[in-house]
Amino acid sequence: LLDDTRKTTDIILGALKQTRQRGILDRGWGDLGVCEYLNHASELPDDVFLLENCPHDWLFPQCAAV
Repeated sequence: LLDDTRKTTDIILGALKQTRQRGILDRGWGDLGVCEYLNHASELPDDVFLLENCPHDWLFPQCAAV
């Protein structure tokens, strides 16, 4: 479990924005997708998708980086 899921999510979203990359957040055991300025997943940027549950063995080969 992550110590500070909000901070981790904010860091990920900030890095994606700064590098102009799309991203997928898998909420999973780390409860990612919860951050200071977001009340719920519908407020995520358009280029970030929040997954609730997805098999990594299928997802990872679909991605440029993990």
